[in-house]
Formats: sequence, structure tokens, C-alpha cells
Amino acid sequence: MTYTLQAGTTYILVFTTYSSNVMTPFSINVVGPTSVCLRRINITSTAASTSTMPTLTTSGSRSNVSNVAGVTTSYSSVLNSDSSTFTRNGGSGSFYYEALQVAVNTTGNYTLESNCVIDTYGYLYVNNFNPYDVSSNLVKSDDDAGGNFQFSMTYTLQAGTTYILVFTTYSSNVMTPFSVNVVGPTSVCLRRINITSAAPSTTIMPTLTITASRSNVNNVTGVTTSYSSILSSDSSTFTRNGSSGLFYYEAIQVTVNTTGNYTFRSNCAVDSYGYLYVNNFNAYDVSSNLVICDDDVGGNLQFLIGFTLQAGTTYILIFTTYSPRMTTPFTVNVAGPERLNLVRIYAENGLTSVNTIAINSPVTLPTSTAQNAVGCNGSNIQLTCPAQVLTNQTIVTVEPSNRTPNGGYFPPNNTFFNPNDSSRVSGYVQTLTVEYARAKLPTALTRIWVYGIIPILGGYMVCSQYLIPSYEISVSQSIQTYDIISNRINVFSGSYVGIGIEDGLASIATTSGTMALIVGSANLTSNILTRTPLYFRPDNSEFGVKLSYSIVT
Repeated sequence: MTYTLQAGTTYILVFTTYSSNVMTPFSINVVGPTSVCLRRINITSTAASTSTMPTLTTSGSRSNVSNVAGVTTSYSSVLNSDSSTFTRNGGSGSFYYEALQVAVNTTGNYTLESNCVIDTYGYLYVNNFNPYDVSSNLVKSDDDAGGNFQFSMTYTLQAGTTYILVFTTYSSNVMTPFSVNVVGPTSVCLRRINITSAAPSTTIMPTLTITASRSNVNNVTGVTTSYSSILSSDSSTFTRNGSSGLFYYEAIQVTVNTTGNYTFRSNCAVDSYGYLYVNNFNAYDVSSNLVICDDDVGGNLQFLIGFTLQAGTTYILIFTTYSPRMTTPFTVNVAGPERLNLVRIYAENGLTSVNTIAINSPVTLPTSTAQNAVGCNGSNIQLTCPAQVLTNQTIVTVEPSNRTPNGGYFPPNNTFFNPNDSSRVSGYVQTLTVEYARAKLPTALTRIWVYGIIPILGGYMVCSQYLIPSYEISVSQSIQTYDIISNRINVFSGSYVGIGIEDGLASIATTSGTMALIVGSANLTSNILTRTPLYFRPDNSEFGVKLSYSIVT
């Protein structure tokens, strides 16, 4: 039979005999422009399911695929002088390699292992592989985890997602026969592919800018993280995948510390659409790096995306709408094994990439900002500080129960805040209570500032400050509460309240319930005027400060 097979379409070939009740060994040869994936399936009540005992033979240059009984799939081939070459990630020189397309019908954990007589190296990519940009789309790599200088990688492969396994060698210019075994819940389809990628251009990639406008992050206790923002006429636009016209969208960087299954669910008043990308997102090439998307699985015209996120991998969630030019407030709720970090990102020329400003801290940094924010203290830089808010006079106290003093104290002349004690509401600070270490009480010369602090660009910016009047400072009480003038220290969900003490003696009591972040020099007035981020350092002893505050919402 000769037939034009369409890429992306599933076909079923049925082999049988002319006469009834005849049994026989058989083979099938498929000849065409490229090798194909043949998989035996069991048919039960017209529903197809994959067999765990497939037999498969494919034709193609130099390579062959055999599906071993059980849940192991084996691929054999040869690296020789006709093989493609590249400079592998982390190496130098020219390396022969072979790229294998990996496709699975069942989501699950799969282990990919090499077997040959020389030292191997394996790389696993999602969606596509560019030999001129070997770090792009890379999700995992390994050298010797399989023992005997063989690679072994275990990864959660998603059904419907294309992966590329690159087999190469540890040393350059090495040729060898090899095989790859893939073990998982079901057999997989392995197909050799030829990579045709253009050489890299001299285009300068835009630098990521984390914007502080309009959005906020609420990290809810437990395993749900909620992100809220607004699509407006000021939002970025693109033509979303599979459609036409201009669509407002917001790009959200997703960072996880624990590998696991996470679910993204939208919540808004219009029909939404969600896209999840790995590593970066290009608004002018919306299919590149896309791993999963959804329209209405969440019900009520809301998207629902489930995906296994890998710790250490950067993902980008795109929130947009089904119809073009729609504006709307929206929320995205992410459920998983732990809370994660959601940060709105923006890049020029439509391309997002991740440039991290490192700080020496294990603390996950939630980035959040206030809607309709205003500049603070006369600054002409807008959209960075919490706005004054209309309140209903409800009082909320931020005072975690486990912040008990442990007898220690911090050195004076520093500014502190607990990164675990961010505000969960919007409003203004009414009072601040601090406990000083015994024999480390304020003196008549002590100056104390209260700061409103927002996370931004990998660090923190002091957005507002208030100097405590000297008449409120006691020289004899270890626990002191200070009144703050209304709307001087405004907060929103995800921002912090800190304290700075300028004195040669006064020191705050430490607690073992959290870690404090510290910056030297208590007087941060200059930072208020320059609007630049500060890079707080963590307390090396991993102690927090005995600090609490009340908010009028």
C-alpha cells in the first residue's frame, strides 16, 4: 500500500491473513522519506490501548529501534565520521552526536541510559534542540550517573510533549557504536532526527526587566500560590498561538524549589487562555519552547494546566484571553507540593529571558507590587510603591506565634526584617512592636526608623520610612510599641515592614523562628531618594528578629 501520511495524524495498520484461523510470523517494512514509529496496540471494545509487549522494526540510515518486552525501549546506532557535530554544553572542541526524538503516550518518570564502550554524555531537551545554542531548552544532562562512564537521566516525560535526547561523548572527536535504553511505565517512540539549525545571529538578546506595576503575589499558607493582576490597554500584546489578531498578555516567571506536579488555574470574568513555556518566551515565535497550553479545562471558560515542574528549571506562564483585545482583572492559582515564586516579567522586542541578580540567601523572593501605585517621598519614579488606600478600619496584626526570643541579639546600627513575615493584606501600618535584648535597651540618643520594603529586581527597595519620635522611645522597657502616623508606611500583600536602629548599644532580640535579612547602616534616607534596590544579606546564624506590626486595612 502506498499512501500519503500526514505529519501529526495517527494511523492504524491492521495485519491479518487472507484465510481464517491462520497463524504465522510476519514482518512489515515501511519505506518513505524518513523513519516512522510503529507501535503494537491492543484493541478492546473499539478503544485502543498500548501493549506492554510490542515488537517493532523501522528502517532508516544506520539506526534501528527495537522495543524490548516489558517497559524498556532500546535504540541502537553508530557515531561515525558522517554523524553531525557540535560543541557540547560544558565542553570544547568538536563532538559527534545523534539526536533522538522521544515521544510518550503516558506521562510518567522515565530513565534514559546509555550503553557503549566509551565515556558518554547525554542531554535531554524539550521541544527543540539547536546545536548552536546548546543551553536553550535543556532540561537535564548527565555524564556518569549510570556507572562505567555511562549517562543515566530520570525525568518526568509529559504525554503530547516532544523531547530530544542528544547522545554524544565525553571526549571530542570520538566515534563508537552505542545503544540507549529507556525504562518507564510504557514503551516510548524513539526516532533519529536530523537537526538543521541556522548559525547564531549577532542579534543582541534583550535583558529581562522585572516590572513593579499593577501585579501582586499572595503566597497562601499550604500548597497554593495565588497571583493577581490586570490586563489593560497598557499590557503587552502578541498574536497568540493558533489564532489571529492582537491579544493582551502577561508573562509570569515561575520558579520552584521542589520537583513535582503543579496545577495552574485561571480565575477571571472572561474566557482565558494559558500557555506554559520552558526557559524563555518569544512573543514573535509563540510555538518555540511551548510545553503545554489550555483554554477551558478549568470550567467556566478558565484554563487549567497540569505539569511536572523541575526544580532549577525556569518556566514562564502566559496569561491571555481567548478573544483579542480583551482587558480584565485576573488571578492565577497554582497548587502543588509547596508554594512557589511567581514574578511578572517584561522584555523589550517581545523576548523574555532570565538574568538573575544573585543574593546570598536561601530565601525565596516573592515579587509583588500594588495596583494604582504612586511614587513615594516626592520621587518622580512611578509604579513602585504602595499607594494610599481607603480603609474600613479593620486591624490585622502580623505576629507569627513562633517568633520567641532565644536570648541572643543582633549588632546595632543595622536594618532588619523577617522575609517570612510579609504582609498578607493592603493597608497602612498603625503600630510596630519590637522586643530588645536585655541590657541592650535604647538610650536617649537612639534613633529608630520604620521602613516599608518591597522586593524588586532580585533585591529589596525601601519605599517609605518613618522616624519614631524620641518621646515614644523608652530607655527602660524591653518590649516597646510605637505608633505610626496614618498612611506613612503603606503595605500590600508581599511587601515587608522593617526596622533600623542607629545607636551604639540598642539591639533587637533574636528568635529561632525565621531568618532576618540585614543591611548595614540604619539610616537609609539616601536610598529613598535614589530609588535603587538594596541587597540585604541573610543573618549567618539563621535567627530572626522579634518584630510585629499591625495594619489598618
